[in-house]
Amino acid sequence: MQCRMLVKTLQVIMAMACARFVFAQTHLVAGEQPPVPTLDIALIVVDAIALILTQFEGLITPRCLDLWYILLQGLMISPFFFVLPRDVITLSNWTFVLRVMLALSARHVFLAVLGNATASILVMRLIGFDSRSALFTGEITKLTFLLLFVFSIRQLIFRDAKATVELKSRSIELEAVSCLLRGFCDAVVEVDEQLRIVENSQQLLTMLLRSSHSTDLAGRNFLSLFCSDDKPKVSDCLTSVSTSHTHALNARILDGDGNSVKVELLHIRFLTAEDCVHRLVGVREFQDVQDVVGAFGACELQENLRGTSDSVPAYAANVESAEACSVQHFRIVGAD
Repeated sequence: MQCRMLVKTLQVIMAMACARFVFAQTHLVAGEQPPVPTLDIALIVVDAIALILTQFEGLITPRCLDLWYILLQGLMISPFFFVLPRDVITLSNWTFVLRVMLALSARHVFLAVLGNATASILVMRLIGFDSRSALFTGEITKLTFLLLFVFSIRQLIFRDAKATVELKSRSIELEAVSCLLRGFCDAVVEVDEQLRIVENSQQLLTMLLRSSHSTDLAGRNFLSLFCSDDKPKVSDCLTSVSTSHTHALNARILDGDGNSVKVELLHIRFLTAEDCVHRLVGVREFQDVQDVVGAFGACELQENLRGTSDSVPAYAANVESAEACSVQHFRIVGAD
């Protein structure tokens, strides 16, 4: 961010340098000497460096920020060694904005304090260290304002950069969790604190056998998709969990035909950029593997019996027993 700020500062310096050169030309055309001529030489060198750096931004790196600041600030301070006492206040006013912007782009704040303090000391040397002088107190006030302003803006820049990095890191983590949920689940939705769906989910619409043209899940209450008996359980699980670990829950959801479908919910909470609690909820259809295996075993046993006619009575009893166990087990699971 400070690299981009240095580029913007150099662009402002070039614009102000052009304005200064036009101002100086008007005096020369009128046959007058422009005020503070020592500033023009420094601005020519600074303008040349700024033109190079803005054209080749790769030269501006975080490691080189202090080096460029020392070079540019040194050029801005150099006219104070040659200026006449009657022009020192004018020179200070001309370079004030440029020195403030350069101080914001320095990597270390002590260099900004040192550079501007040096310029103020050079000004006070020419106007005299007299505390009763209006020029002296004005320069002290200007230096104090400059340092406070630079320090405050740099703190804001630091906080903004830190928040940006944290937000980017949080977005990467959230994207990773979302990809994992999409790999395990049939659909993934995001719900807010009131358990409203934030964005429409085409995967969930497909899972519920609903048309995407006539149905939009965005803003809809997530609990309205579940059976009435499971709504309190789902609500308690989603709202009472306060940790950032992943939690699972079994429930029944209603499809577009009004049929209940057993699903498993995997959900995790996270904080948005506005510090609001949201949750990612993965939904996948729950299948009773034991029932499927039992039914498949019974079918396989019947096929074997059809191919073996010699031992039909012995296997028939086993088939009936296996089917009875499978039906009884299905009844028990269905009751749950």
